Amino acid sequence: MSRPANATTQNRTTLPEGRRKLWGAMRFARHFTLEDLTTTTECSYPNARRYVRRLLGAGYLRLQHEARGAGDQNQYFLCRDTGPHPPIPRFKTRDVFDPNTDEVFPEQFGETARDRAWKLIRDGHPFELRDLIEEGVQRANAFKYLAGLIEGGIITQIRYAKPGPGGWMAEYQLVKDLGPKTPVVQRNGSVYDPNTEDDDA
Repeated sequence: MSRPANATTQNRTTLPEGRRKLWGAMRFARHFTLEDLTTTTECSYPNARRYVRRLLGAGYLRLQHEARGAGDQNQYFLCRDTGPHPPIPRFKTRDVFDPNTDEVFPEQFGETARDRAWKLIRDGHPFELRDLIEEGVQRANAFKYLAGLIEGGIITQIRYAKPGPGGWMAEYQLVKDLGPKTPVVQRNGSVYDPNTEDDDA
């Protein structure tokens, strides 16, 4: 994907400024991957991923090609271009407000929050607790789910949290891909894997 004429070479940026850059890059390219967006806009991968998933759920984007393994990437197509102002995801109401049209588009994934979280985990990139929460998983349940997946050897913690100003959240990454079906952390802490019908205790 070519760099838009107004793209600038700056340090990594965050939303909402990053949202403006991401939306501009999507409108310029029409067809793109997450790597295309991060390279063009210099937004972080997690921020680009969050924005893409919200726009995908609200019908702005269409998944044209689903990654089939290592080295492959999801390819997206901008199918609803409403104007220059970036659509604004609203976390509490699980919808997207469009300042170009003053319309609100609900997110309709047709999946449970846990299914969306597992898809996010499976993409192989580092993620944080807030990524699961933004997929609709309750905070307490997200903590329990991460703890169970760590205990089951499915994910690992690659960065510990640093609290306070200038700090950061803990970061995790997939180390054992069980398959497309979402694993369930049971009450005893063991992991039920519906891909094999076995318990990974």
